[in-house]
Amino acid sequence: MDLDEILSNFGLGSYQVTVCALMGLVLMYSNISPLSYAITASDLNYRCEIPQCDDIENPEYKPIWLKRVVPFNEKTIEPYKCLKLHYQPIINGTVTSTNGTCNFDAFDQNSKEKCNKWIFFETERTIVNDFGIMCEENKWKLSMVGTINSIGQFVGIPLAGFISDKYGRKFILIIGSVSSAILGTFRSFTTNYYSFLLFELLDSIASSGVYAATFVLGKKSNSRNLKIYSKINTNF
Repeated sequence: MDLDEILSNFGLGSYQVTVCALMGLVLMYSNISPLSYAITASDLNYRCEIPQCDDIENPEYKPIWLKRVVPFNEKTIEPYKCLKLHYQPIINGTVTSTNGTCNFDAFDQNSKEKCNKWIFFETERTIVNDFGIMCEENKWKLSMVGTINSIGQFVGIPLAGFISDKYGRKFILIIGSVSSAILGTFRSFTTNYYSFLLFELLDSIASSGVYAATFVLGKKSNSRNLKIYSKINTNF
C-alpha cells in the first residue's frame, strides 16, 4: 500500500482542508514578499521648495501661486520635480524681497535652475525621500531595486530546489519564511541605498523557493484523485 492509497481512504476531511488553508497563508506571504519593492521603491510626487514663498512649517504641495515660481509640465499638468524659476534678490539695485515676503516679480520666467530641497505631495515615505533619490538622473536607482529582486529570484529558485531535495520542502518553507521576515525587517532599518539593495537581494533569495515548496506540500496532503481540490483550496 502506497501513500496515495492511504490518503484516498481518508478522503478530503477537515485535516486536509486545514492543512491547505495553513499552506494558503504561507503562499499569501510568499507572494507579498517578492513584490514589496513595488511599494518601497515607488516614485513620489514632489516639487522644488521655494523658501521665499513656502510656509516651511506647513508647506502646501500645489498652492495657487505655484505656476508663478515653478515651471509646469504641459503634458502631465504637474510641476517639474527638480526645476524652479531663478529668483533675483536684487533687480536694478532694488531689493525684491523684505521681511520674508514673496515677490513674484523677482522670479525670472525665462531662467530655470535645479533645486536641492523639495515639498512632497503626501506624507508617504519610500526610499525616494529616505535616501534622497530625486530627479530624473536618479530614477535608475528605483528601477535597480526591481532588477536586484529578479536576480535574487533567479539565484534563489534553483538553490531552493537543491536544498529541498536534500533536506525536504518543509525545511525550505520554515527557513525561507523566517529568513525572509528577518531580512525584510533589517531592510526597513537600513540607512543607505546600497545596504537596502543588499538586503533586497538576500530577502529575494530567501523567499523565492517558499511558494513552490508550500504548493507541493499542500498538494501532497491529499490523494491523487483530490489533488485538484487541494490546489484550488490552497490558492484560494
